[in-house]
Amino acid sequence: MATTLGFPTSAFDVLGTVPCFDLTLGIELMSLAGHKDNAAQLLSRITNNGIALSSGGLYAIPNHKATELRGRLLESDISMVRRALSLFVEHARDRLKSPLALSFGEDGLSLLTKSLAVVLSPDQVSESFDDFIRNREQQSKFADLSASARVLDAYGQGRGRTARYLHGMTLWHLGKRAEAFNHFSQVWSSGVEDRMTAVAGHLQAVHLHSDLNRTSDALELLDRTVDVQEHLDDAYGLVVTLSTRARTLLDRFRNLRNEDDLWSAFTDAERAVNTSVRTADGVPGGSVHFAATLTLANLLLEAGKPDDGNERAGQARHMVAKGSIDSLRAAMTSARALRNLERFGEAADVLKDELNHFVPKSRSDTRHKAIALNVLASVQRFFDLHEALQAAEESLDIGRGINDTRHTAHATLTVSQIRLDMLEEQTTFGEAEADLRNVKSSLYVAKSKLTELRDADGLRRTNELLERVTALQLRLEDRLSGSQDPFSPD
Repeated sequence: MATTLGFPTSAFDVLGTVPCFDLTLGIELMSLAGHKDNAAQLLSRITNNGIALSSGGLYAIPNHKATELRGRLLESDISMVRRALSLFVEHARDRLKSPLALSFGEDGLSLLTKSLAVVLSPDQVSESFDDFIRNREQQSKFADLSASARVLDAYGQGRGRTARYLHGMTLWHLGKRAEAFNHFSQVWSSGVEDRMTAVAGHLQAVHLHSDLNRTSDALELLDRTVDVQEHLDDAYGLVVTLSTRARTLLDRFRNLRNEDDLWSAFTDAERAVNTSVRTADGVPGGSVHFAATLTLANLLLEAGKPDDGNERAGQARHMVAKGSIDSLRAAMTSARALRNLERFGEAADVLKDELNHFVPKSRSDTRHKAIALNVLASVQRFFDLHEALQAAEESLDIGRGINDTRHTAHATLTVSQIRLDMLEEQTTFGEAEADLRNVKSSLYVAKSKLTELRDADGLRRTNELLERVTALQLRLEDRLSGSQDPFSPD
């Protein structure tokens, strides 16, 4: 008989397979390993010799050794692993629930038993486990998803679709979208139609559109994701995906100016708002209700209805806490609407108030602050060019600091626009020629980046600003050839 540290290997392996055990469970595990006649004696020797760590009446094989034992048993007798885990889960849900809760914490114990249930039935993710991970996602408790993934990895399920999903969600939260995409693609291609598949499809589409500019591929994936969610009658997920599809169509409309995209986006956004009422959090303040409402506000603004857009944005702002990233996003939409209504002072006040309460906690938060400052600058240029330039340059600095190519290019356009405004207001030409050259140089750098990003809307703005530069240069040349100031009225 093979031995480990003087004990039968089979007895030692089975104890190393479970997270921990007490004497009663230990004896059952010994019996399971074929040592029924001397189970109590073997267990007594193992626990008394200090081979198993002890705490509060529970024992555990040290982690480094347990990993070796578990791996050996996974290779030699997977059915034994499953029977041992079944015994552990059974005791953990009943007799051992209280002592395990003291050791792991109630949430930790719930995470452990639900994760082990997936190990036991890898092809059938229970509704309970699905509810558990959705709850963690909505509360942004991604560390729990990572912990659950580690449990699955430890029991040989690291390549399974559930572990792939959990790893993908963790990586996504960390901003590692390309790595997350690889995990999500495995989940999506499994052919299983469940909530994890739908979320994987949705987030793949976000990456394709936002990070890779593959908008057509993203929309195709969003269409298929909507089909899955309709089949599942997943109202919550459907609202999220419809809102994303509406925003993606809106982005494509801004680039290609195809009216069909705008009206399709409207259809999605209105359906998302109506569907959000069916969700568990479809009450004022609910996250998906907020997202759908703000998407509709942006669409109304794009369709030339700033009053209606501002009203919807105001509704969205009242659903979330001041100082949150969602409140900042809604404030930006309100400011754009007020700008279009030529209520510039109000627009600036809305954004200043929100920015005063906003403290970035992540790269995404920092990016949103940069965007908000850029919007603020676009408002302030109508009544205070110096404050506008200050906000625009701060926005540009932030974009460069986080290495956000798209935002840096757009902020460069705003800075250039304000500098041209200042040049047009000058009463003496001074350094105008050098200033125009600098603006022109910055615009060409931005144009190169926007071309790489295939940002048609940004390129349109760039070309318009370059035309302004050319016109000002011509005026400057005309006036310099005479005695008049180049920017004075004719």
